[in-house]
Amino acid sequence: MGKSIKLFMWGYQPHFRAVFESRAKKVIQAIAPTVIPKAFLVGVQISEKKDLHPVCVEPEDGQWNPELFFKCFNRTEEIYKDHPDHNII
Repeated sequence: MGKSIKLFMWGYQPHFRAVFESRAKKVIQAIAPTVIPKAFLVGVQISEKKDLHPVCVEPEDGQWNPELFFKCFNRTEEIYKDHPDHNII
């Protein structure tokens, strides 16, 4: 039986993260062989549906608590609106 995803972004999120991490290792170790990167995904809800998780983290059973990212979308919106280059074409 496969692992079910509690904090669902999309069905291939574990595979995407694993491939991304593998490719990052190859690139970074070519530059700095002692560095071992770890990849994780953060998905932020942009709709206002109440039945969805505000944030999803992959791997969800890793060292990052999803609550750390709950205000991530609001903070990026604030930064975007307040940035001096916001209206430059």
